[in-house]
Amino acid sequence: METKTDERMLQFPENQFDDGFFNIGRKNGFLPKFDPAPCVSSQFSPLQDILEQMPVYLSVENKEKGLLGTPGAIVKAVANLPNFSTTVEELDTSCEEDMRQLQVLFRAYAFLSSAYLLEKAYHSQSADGTYGRARNKLPVQLAVPFALVAEKLEQQPFLEYHYAYSLGNYIKIDPKRGFHWSNLKMACCFSGKKDEQGFIMLHVTINSFSGPLIGGISDSLAGARKNDSKL
Repeated sequence: METKTDERMLQFPENQFDDGFFNIGRKNGFLPKFDPAPCVSSQFSPLQDILEQMPVYLSVENKEKGLLGTPGAIVKAVANLPNFSTTVEELDTSCEEDMRQLQVLFRAYAFLSSAYLLEKAYHSQSADGTYGRARNKLPVQLAVPFALVAEKLEQQPFLEYHYAYSLGNYIKIDPKRGFHWSNLKMACCFSGKKDEQGFIMLHVTINSFSGPLIGGISDSLAGARKNDSKL
């Protein structure tokens, strides 16, 4: 019995997976089209202020603790955070600059929301290391703007891999040295320790090699369509 090949299985629409921040193809691979901004814009400065003070350790060497290092401190900080919903609604996804800002805001709200919910569980660990219960409700000044940002990006409002935790969360220490993990640091973090940075930034390094892999897949499919082994 002759099997009919589905042409859709042989087509890889390279450079057509573009959402304004990521453009999957041989040039960028699975990394963003441009380096993520290190912080939100000045109009959201109260949000950025919390993120910069948020890690468990602001300085591991000096044992200086941040908001997550003190039980309940993150709750007090968020209580004074303005609700930026109106400002978020004004951002236009067709504008590249606004699109960049939406990505940074998604990362910011994702990190802060996760920190707010899980901080209680972290500080209520038992002697055997078992975590306590987390919070199950976000305050409106976190929940509403985060949901609006996620909707504009057509994402779900939680801390995920590409927009927030890893691929959209790197800063190059030296722009000339590229994507080696030792040249990368996190724009947002939880613990503030080197092991967190090394583990998450290694994912960026790995994905920096994905462009040629995607290009190879595209070339292989093109060769299969043309029955050309040289491609």
